[in-house]
Amino acid sequence: MSYRRALTNLAFVRMLGAHGVGSLGQLQLTMAVAVYALERTTSGVWLAVALSLGFAPYIAFSTTAGLLADRYRRSTVLRWSLITRIGTGTLVALGLWLQWPVAVVVALAALTATLATPSYPALAAATPQLVDDKDLSAANGLATGIENATWVAGPGLLGLVLLTGAPIAGGGLASVICFGLAALCLGATTTPRATRLAESDKHGFFGGVREVRANPRIRVLLGLAIVDNALYGYLTVAIVLVGGSLLEAASEGIGWLQTAFAVGAFLSMALAANLRADHGVRRVLVFVGGLVVSSLALVLARSLPIAVLAVLLAGLFTVIAEVAAVTGIQRAVADETAARVFGLYDTLAVGAIGLGTMIAGWLSELVGVRVGLFIACLACLVFCAVIAVRGRALALEAAADGAEI
Repeated sequence: MSYRRALTNLAFVRMLGAHGVGSLGQLQLTMAVAVYALERTTSGVWLAVALSLGFAPYIAFSTTAGLLADRYRRSTVLRWSLITRIGTGTLVALGLWLQWPVAVVVALAALTATLATPSYPALAAATPQLVDDKDLSAANGLATGIENATWVAGPGLLGLVLLTGAPIAGGGLASVICFGLAALCLGATTTPRATRLAESDKHGFFGGVREVRANPRIRVLLGLAIVDNALYGYLTVAIVLVGGSLLEAASEGIGWLQTAFAVGAFLSMALAANLRADHGVRRVLVFVGGLVVSSLALVLARSLPIAVLAVLLAGLFTVIAEVAAVTGIQRAVADETAARVFGLYDTLAVGAIGLGTMIAGWLSELVGVRVGLFIACLACLVFCAVIAVRGRALALEAAADGAEI
């Protein structure tokens, strides 16, 4: 089995574990500071500021962070990301315990989030260095599954800490422990240096952008990933509105749909192990199309069972599409600019999720939940059609060269 082979690679497992446990601590820290801001100020504005500054650095600095992971060993970059977060996270926990001014604690949390931005580009660029080509899809399935799991488990872990009766500073301390465990997991792991670095490094920060502009296949795959993440962000809001309003099932409906979305995401990991490592643009397009069709089925759903099935399929397709897109980009990108490309990918993906969530609230308020989701799906279909035309041109070019797109 591909997962089993990927998991026999100790260096990959250590990189993956370090990123996963570090992300778990990062999300827990962000949520702890948000709760602290709300408790101290009783202001929704400060709550929004604390949350947004916990995620905004990924949009603002991931591409720059990718440059570090191209200039130095990816394992070294991940190691220093964790070590520095132990320091700043300790200051955040101390601030929560001593009740420092909210602005100071939020600023320290934002600095910690900034130090976390090299983590994903380093892992994504190191994966094809460490894992055999035939196991690349399975490795990305594991990475994407763990990434999604941490987004769910991070706030949940904070909840468990608070349920013990510990103060909110306990959540900060638990995040520091996660950073320390992640650093121990990584240990002395060493990844190869990026190849031909001196030649590509002259473009510095823009090396990843130049790579994307010069490689049409990467542009197409990146475009599909953006559509996938934007619709995912939209669905996170639409699912709550559908479950709580359209189905008239209130919290029970929301619970069923949220659970179905998570189950679909984790089921996709089983399929990711069986993806061909040389899958092309057309296959990624099919997966994104499956997400759009599943979302349209949610628009038409008139009963909870149908909505649950539609959401389960949407969760499955959104993750499998991302795994396929990431694998395709890894196979197409030059090693010396891989981290910068995935830094750009992280910036655009997180930005697309945020944009999708904002549009969902605004559009649902303006035209209603059903019509809003239908418009969003229609827009995604238009984008997919444009990308498909470009993909067709790439396929013709590849056929002329005897390659596969």
